[in-house]
Amino acid sequence: MAFLSSSINPTYGFHPTLTVAFRLEDDLDCSLHLILTLPPLVFVDPYELGNYKTQYTFQHTGPSNLELPVIAVGDEPSYVLFNVSRSATTSGFAQIPLHLRYGEVGVEEFQSVNIPSPEAFLSCSASSGAPQ
Repeated sequence: MAFLSSSINPTYGFHPTLTVAFRLEDDLDCSLHLILTLPPLVFVDPYELGNYKTQYTFQHTGPSNLELPVIAVGDEPSYVLFNVSRSATTSGFAQIPLHLRYGEVGVEEFQSVNIPSPEAFLSCSASSGAPQ
């Protein structure tokens, strides 16, 4: 079995960090994967994520222009698939820097945004002892 929790800090401003804590059974030969769904107001910087290659690799799909305000990117979310490093797969933390776009003009002084918790799955070898 696995344990997973996530938190975002700070909970204000344009540059929060998503921290995902995880713990897996020691005897599983599995890779941990995280899927993050980001609303249009939130984005990841692929260049910045490259600095975290000791923690994870990633694939991103969705709006990728880092300079556009939210009104210019449409309503579609973006998705990021993370493959957590094997060196940290038993337990540890993955830190994911997030960024917020400029909001719509004329909206109240502050906007709130809901960032869903990442979904997780294990990719295990057939001999790992994990349930199939």
